[in-house]
Amino acid sequence: MAPTSRRTPFVSVVIPARDAAGTIGRCLDALAAQQYPADRYEVLVVDNGSRDATAEIVSGKPRATLLTETKPGAYAARNRGVAAARGEIVAFTDADCMPAPDWLATAVAAIGDGASIVLGRRRAYRPSRALRLLDAYEAAKEAFVFNSGDPMLAYGYTANMAVSMEELQRQGGFAELMRGADTEFVQAHVAHAAAMGVPHGRTLRYSSEMEIVHLEMRGIAMYYRKCFLYGRHRRRRMTGRYCRPLSRAERMVVLRATIREAGLGSVGRIGLMAVLGPGLTAWYAGRLSRSFSPIARSTP
Repeated sequence: MAPTSRRTPFVSVVIPARDAAGTIGRCLDALAAQQYPADRYEVLVVDNGSRDATAEIVSGKPRATLLTETKPGAYAARNRGVAAARGEIVAFTDADCMPAPDWLATAVAAIGDGASIVLGRRRAYRPSRALRLLDAYEAAKEAFVFNSGDPMLAYGYTANMAVSMEELQRQGGFAELMRGADTEFVQAHVAHAAAMGVPHGRTLRYSSEMEIVHLEMRGIAMYYRKCFLYGRHRRRRMTGRYCRPLSRAERMVVLRATIREAGLGSVGRIGLMAVLGPGLTAWYAGRLSRSFSPIARSTP
């Protein structure tokens, strides 16, 4: 997929990395294979205190530039990357993700169509039956959230997110939290759009064609662990902007959409509920958890 306009925007890809030697090479190889003009994008990897061979691997990739950020936290690393970026669009992914070949081109097309922020689809690596069901549910959920028109449902995830440099500069980058700053960033954008009288659906987009494969997501246990951590962070967050969870009725809409889009029969429906039930339990368990490391925050 190629950009449709005559002018091809320059894009900066920013990747925070900490002890990512096991995956960063595959991430960078996928970025080197993008169906986008090679002279119109750069790849900035921000090492955030790695103690393994991450820096050596990045230095050996000719299309990647290695930066460093000593302040702990992926959002501090992303802000370091944004500060060095030359692009008018900044695309974010993680060191354990492999973008699809048309990832950049799809993101640029969405930004060129008027979006300030575009989020894409995340897939599991070599998914099991359980993870395929989960992928289908997450895709249906994301499509519902970003097409619902309800600004309070909007959230962010920098594993697969592109932002105009104008929006990044307007917000001053990300709040340097340990978790959740991508959602805060999206919610701040939504609030600004509302203040300007602009429907957020015009400037905040979801593209199912903008795909990454999450190498870390190899088994359903990892999904449950993340659910627990997200629930725990939500309980202890120290900031004001956050999305609301789906209501029970909204979850039923997403479930029906998943069943329809995935063509699930009775066995598939039972399997879907068997996958999702423990995830919801883990999320609530996280919210009830009392042990939580402090969240670092500073103003970028």
